[in-house]
Amino acid sequence: MKKLIFIMFLGLLLVGCQSNNICRSEGTYKSDGIYYSDGTCYSNGTYNSDGTYDSDGTCYSDGTYRSYGTYDSDGTYRSDGTYDSDGTYRSDGTFYSDGTYNSYFTVSCKGLYKCMFCYKLKGGCYMIFNQKITEQQFKKFIDDIGNILSGWLPYIVNFQYLKNNNWCKEEFANGEILIKLISNDTGIDLYYKAWQTLPCNKKNKLINYIKSIDYLDKEETLEIFQLVTGFNISDSDCNYVEIEGKRFSKDTVREALREYVK
Repeated sequence: MKKLIFIMFLGLLLVGCQSNNICRSEGTYKSDGIYYSDGTCYSNGTYNSDGTYDSDGTCYSDGTYRSYGTYDSDGTYRSDGTYDSDGTYRSDGTFYSDGTYNSYFTVSCKGLYKCMFCYKLKGGCYMIFNQKITEQQFKKFIDDIGNILSGWLPYIVNFQYLKNNNWCKEEFANGEILIKLISNDTGIDLYYKAWQTLPCNKKNKLINYIKSIDYLDKEETLEIFQLVTGFNISDSDCNYVEIEGKRFSKDTVREALREYVK
């Protein structure tokens, strides 16, 4: 914490040093695309977030450290893809979950340690889908999920998208890109929207793996998974295809192919 405070102080001394596209922000150091955010260091694509360090794609989040794609989350440390979750430490993909440690993909949870895919749970350790498991089972489960997702997380704010769209340059000085991204969705809908960016092949693998778990109550597992991700687990098929990063419905692709072969 002392190191973080020192770095913040250094940033205040070096106002705007090695920083680009700064809008209404003070004490910014080596940070690009910053809007209404003071005391920001090594943080890119940050909007209305103060005291942010090494955190990209951060919105309405104060005192955030090494946390990426974070929205409305204060006092967050090494927690990525986090929405409205305060005092969170090394917990990724969490929504409205406070005081969680080494926990992933939790919704409306508090005081969790080494838990994953949990919903409205208060106090717990070594739990998945709101069910208690052994430490060994949790280790294997988290390793398997990690292999399936291969680094993917449900980022609420995608800094790379902002960067590609000239985030916070003169023509976007009012933050309209980010406002457009978040204005139509609030609360859990925004979190579910982030889950919809999961590539089709990973989604299928994830759902099939969860269906194959034999040491959990299957009905409760599927219900909690759907509440956490918004996915309809009864249907692991994707109804779209991706072409050069853009998504098209399968019906649209079929119709285009019919026109092409005429």
